[in-house]
Amino acid sequence: MTRSTRESFLSRLHKPLGRTSTITNVPTPPEVDESIARLVQPDDDLFAVFCEKAAATGMKVHQVTGDSLYETITARLREENVRKLSVSMNDPMATESAIKSAGFELHDWKAVPGKDGLDAQFDLDAGITDVHNAIAETGSLICQSGSSHTRGMSLIVPWHLAIVKKSQIMPDLIDFWNDRSSLSPDQMPASIAIITGPSKTADIEGVLITGVHGPAMVDVFVVEDQ
Repeated sequence: MTRSTRESFLSRLHKPLGRTSTITNVPTPPEVDESIARLVQPDDDLFAVFCEKAAATGMKVHQVTGDSLYETITARLREENVRKLSVSMNDPMATESAIKSAGFELHDWKAVPGKDGLDAQFDLDAGITDVHNAIAETGSLICQSGSSHTRGMSLIVPWHLAIVKKSQIMPDLIDFWNDRSSLSPDQMPASIAIITGPSKTADIEGVLITGVHGPAMVDVFVVEDQ
């Protein structure tokens, strides 16, 4: 969101509140008692905690090395009879090369921009992404949109395959937001998705359905040596 767009949006909120501008002198928040707020400590085995919590959410967790990563991914794609998929990550070349070499059809999501590009992603069997962070406490994946990342790969496709480096695992969301506290509004992404398991929804009778509003399957490949 650009500064002008942000100011235009905020100006529409100021009027019903009887203000002419955004309040800048906000009160200092109270100190957090970390012994109460934190369930996972920075010196815990974040790798083990994340893998356990992610599996508990319904995601399929694979502990791999850098050398075995693509072999494990392509084997899973064959197991699920995937034909067409796409890759969305900062440095996609190695992943795309491995996918093409294994004989899968690779869709270039950047070739069709805007709404039409998102519509085309509904025809894919799967999407492979990296993540910006992972949260040990809840087993969650953090995926941000941007020039190298389409939100569709984690929200539209029926199967999301996420690559997580061990070094990206953080204890909890307190650390995640603290890490971004120095960013200006212009530096924040348009979308931040916190993904905790496959998409689920339930009706008023409590009948749980998986995959209605997003991926029905989520596989996480946690790279131990990165």
